[in-house]
Amino acid sequence: MALARLVPNAAPTDTQSNVAAGAYTDIDTTVDAASGSFVTSQTNGWTAGPGTGSAFTFALTDLPAAADAVTSVNLRIRSRTNSRTDDVNLLTFDITGTNAPTNSLTSTTGSTLTNKQTGAIETSATVANVNSWLIRVYQSAYEAVGGADGSSLSIDELELEVIYTTGTPAGEPAEFTEARAERLTRSPQITRMPQNQQEWNRFIQEMNKLIRNEVSGFEPVLAGFSSDPSDAYCWYHRFGQFVYMEFAFTTGTSNSANFRITNLPTQITPNAQQRCLVNGHMHDNGADLAYGTLQTQGSAALVGSDGTIQFYPEMKQDTSWTASAAKGFVMPTGQYASILYTLRNPDKA
Repeated sequence: MALARLVPNAAPTDTQSNVAAGAYTDIDTTVDAASGSFVTSQTNGWTAGPGTGSAFTFALTDLPAAADAVTSVNLRIRSRTNSRTDDVNLLTFDITGTNAPTNSLTSTTGSTLTNKQTGAIETSATVANVNSWLIRVYQSAYEAVGGADGSSLSIDELELEVIYTTGTPAGEPAEFTEARAERLTRSPQITRMPQNQQEWNRFIQEMNKLIRNEVSGFEPVLAGFSSDPSDAYCWYHRFGQFVYMEFAFTTGTSNSANFRITNLPTQITPNAQQRCLVNGHMHDNGADLAYGTLQTQGSAALVGSDGTIQFYPEMKQDTSWTASAAKGFVMPTGQYASILYTLRNPDKA
């Protein structure tokens, strides 16, 4: 499971001109990191009268590309009602769109900023549904008692919390199950809040072990190809200062003398560059390197402190790749070329 916080990403759609001041950039952070800048409504009775006809809406940021299925959503608001004395002025927030939940929130009736939330709402909405949802704000009731108070609504933040699952990344071999495991639930020392100093010490020790013993993977961004290798995936195991990485992909079509991975995750980027032997067979324009035609002593990988991995056809020198035909990895079925390097940074968490 993963959590995404969706916030406004465009100015409100307000056909009735019920927004008096503010822009979406005033409320585009999360409720827990409220900016203190507001979108403020018109005062008293809104144009079109009570009901959804008085609504204005906010579009939201999208879910991460890795989102596969949605589990639950939670609408959160931070707002206040200004200058209300005795008028009836109910202001409602809800979600609109395909498969949107029917739950709503009513704004506060005082001058103090207040956080409200619907709580987690189970949903059958798809990722595409959620990405098209809007948060709607409207005046659900208004009645002036005596003279009009001049009350208005100020919105500090709007947020939609979404719990979602991710599918297996394209190209990730099925046997890399450890990359998807929920490691934090394995240790009894960290499954509940520590109650005393001894438990806190154990908690910190166990967390430290897990942080420094990390198993994960990523889909590489490759440079040097007109057609990338199909379903490329890199799996790694970081143990303390050492990183072991396997390349679970074959060949693509070359259009450059370079062969690079450009998006090495920060947690496994070394403090200083590392030159590694590629433990496996690489392929360059018809020649299988490290065995067969060229009979080299192996290919090389330069793991940079800038978050890149530069591959070279030969270990002994920085030769170039052929800028045509196929290049990449050629390995027997079920085997993956690999490298091993150190982070050279004992303080790296």
